[in-house]
Amino acid sequence: MPLAIALFVLVGGVSVGVCVGGATLLMQRRDPLRLMGAGALGGILAGVAPGVLGVAGFGSLDAPYAGTANILGSCLVGAIAFVALWSPQLFPRRSERSLLRQLGTATVASVISLGAFGMMGWTLMRMLNVVPTLHGMTALARAMGLVPFAVVCGVVLTAVGGAAIGAACGLVGRMSR
Repeated sequence: MPLAIALFVLVGGVSVGVCVGGATLLMQRRDPLRLMGAGALGGILAGVAPGVLGVAGFGSLDAPYAGTANILGSCLVGAIAFVALWSPQLFPRRSERSLLRQLGTATVASVISLGAFGMMGWTLMRMLNVVPTLHGMTALARAMGLVPFAVVCGVVLTAVGGAAIGAACGLVGRMSR
């Protein structure tokens, strides 16, 4: 299991990093909305590999649920690290900023962006009465097939995550002016 988790992290991280990073680089020094769209496009491109490995690989195992807090915490830490490392490439400064200030700005921007996307998504799901349940997701996976379901889940989740990261990169650019 540790080897499978390490492989998932490596493939998922490289896939998301290259695709979201490359797409946001194409929109370099643009407004946050364009960076958000570029991040979503990069997320769509990157979502297939983590979706297949994550849902089809781990979802088919007989094991206890890992926990929502772990997943959300990992997403937030990953977004902060990505934004902290990537935003200086998007918005280079004439004077070198301290690493602590860069990390603080990335943390604030990531929390604002991911929090806003999370609240908006949860609100929309509640309003449309489409909150996923284990029974509903299991039925959908059986109807679609596990691999197509994994691809759809991976693409949707990384598109939203990429959009949130693009927005956070745009916020860093606005906060650093």
